[in-house]
Amino acid sequence: MASEKGVNSATPECPTIDYKQPDSSPYEDPFVTLLIGPKEQPAEVYTVEDKQQPEQEQREAEGFAKQKQEDKMYKKKQEEEKRKWEEEKKKQEEEKKKWEEEKKKWEEEEYMKKWEEEEKKKQDEEEKEQ
Repeated sequence: MASEKGVNSATPECPTIDYKQPDSSPYEDPFVTLLIGPKEQPAEVYTVEDKQQPEQEQREAEGFAKQKQEDKMYKKKQEEEKRKWEEEKKKQEEEKKKWEEEKKKWEEEEYMKKWEEEEKKKQDEEEKEQ
């Protein structure tokens, strides 16, 4: 029996381990895959830049929200100024119309006074002639 099994017949046969490479692993050597795992699940390594990135994104988002709010306030302020300007313009136009009406009335009164004076002079001259 010993001669059938070879020189090391006293030791039992070692069980073989099937080191099959996972389908998703990019490595050719199965031992590399067992040591570091499949490439799909890389170890999480953070750098200073990676840790700052969420904070930076948050600051950018806050800045964007703040800018949007400022833009909204600026637009609202401009609309308010435009409305006030239009109201002021309407008031000025109304005052101008009122002034023009007053001027027209005054001119008519002046014209009527002159006309009446001329008529009166004509009558006086006619009376003197008679």
